[in-house]
Amino acid sequence: MFIFLLSGCLENFRTPTIREIYTVLENDSDSTQTFNFALETKDNALDWDSHTLDADASELIVVVPPENATPVAFHGEINGTERTYEFDDLDGTDAKICLTMYFNYQSHPQYDVYINRGTDLNCYEDIG
Repeated sequence: MFIFLLSGCLENFRTPTIREIYTVLENDSDSTQTFNFALETKDNALDWDSHTLDADASELIVVVPPENATPVAFHGEINGTERTYEFDDLDGTDAKICLTMYFNYQSHPQYDVYINRGTDLNCYEDIG
């Protein structure tokens, strides 16, 4: 009986393989902005990247986590304002998934920089 209960609990310790993170950068302001972002992994590795977007522009980029690394957070910074989105709700599956992130800047004093996660996608072996 104990083994049966334990086997159900072990399911919660599985971690998915995140193959790609589709990241939508959105500049909803009237001026050019530089988006600085990094993917943090369990071993605390951060690999920062930057993209500059014109006013009222968006760009889709694909962030590929290092092989055999487990992403734990997505960090973003624009004009000294930093935001972090932690991937704390991914346990319990061993699927191969692709995440969709939205990293947005807008000319609003209270909500100028934000990061949101969209719907997760199943990734198949033939996705590059």
